[in-house]
Amino acid sequence: MSAADDAAPVSAAEAKTLFDPLASAFALVLAVSGGPDPTALLLLAARWRRARKTGPRLLAVTIDHGLRRESASEARAVAHLARRLGVPHRIVRWTGRKPASGLQQSARDARYRLLAAAAARAKAGTIVTAHTLDDQAETVLIRMSRGSGLSGLGAMARAAPLPVGGEAVLVRPLLEIPKARLIATLARAGIEFADDPSNRDPRFTRARLREVMCALAREGLDARRLSLLRAAAAARGGRDRDSGRRRDGGAVAGCRGRIAGRSCSMPTNSTACPRRSPCGCSAARSHAPATRDRSSSASSRHSTRR
Repeated sequence: MSAADDAAPVSAAEAKTLFDPLASAFALVLAVSGGPDPTALLLLAARWRRARKTGPRLLAVTIDHGLRRESASEARAVAHLARRLGVPHRIVRWTGRKPASGLQQSARDARYRLLAAAAARAKAGTIVTAHTLDDQAETVLIRMSRGSGLSGLGAMARAAPLPVGGEAVLVRPLLEIPKARLIATLARAGIEFADDPSNRDPRFTRARLREVMCALAREGLDARRLSLLRAAAAARGGRDRDSGRRRDGGAVAGCRGRIAGRSCSMPTNSTACPRRSPCGCSAARSHAPATRDRSSSASSRHSTRR
């Protein structure tokens, strides 16, 4: 894909491909802050659902962590946009004392707990986040810097259990889309978004690595090429799991197990099926050991941006 393609708006046809695997869900919770990626997620999901005669109910949820003075007004701006797009919206606030250290990790965990609670109230089995190709590349760099093995470099899966528990499945439909394309999508639609200065705060690992990524991109190692490393690691992990299943006598045709406490009957080749990566499903013979799944899930807890 050329540089021009990496900056082109996401088309309606592409959005259909990205979201159609979720069409059979009863309801989807969209995790939407005021930043560019979640705002584009809201826009694309609303357009996709509006183009369908039937499909899941959408609920946009904004978590206001209360860590910046602007956060309340940004949440209200998301609520206004959601109304324009015809999507129900809720603002949920992270209340109580905030930790003096490990703030980003605590905020991330709180965000997923609050999203899980919102999904349970909405009877939604799926929480949709706006992680992008750039986020994937950052995660690969973080794990490399921490000495992760090949399995850890598998980074984020398109679908996985919530990292803090809960019955909903976490789905990232934009994981192969560059951030620049989402910004271009918003620009074409004339939709503004918020700028969170913490994304550039050098106290935080991801912010420092974004500076490194700029330098790597100038040398030709951009987010797309870093994601190839993730794909290779994931493929290697898949071969290892397939080998284990052959030793156990073969895999079942579909998941048919229980993912994060709820039934799963997605076909193995579904792009929305968490079985495509370590997912915590307890179906006999169809997954790697649970300890492996937990380590993969735990190693992904490094982002609070979505």
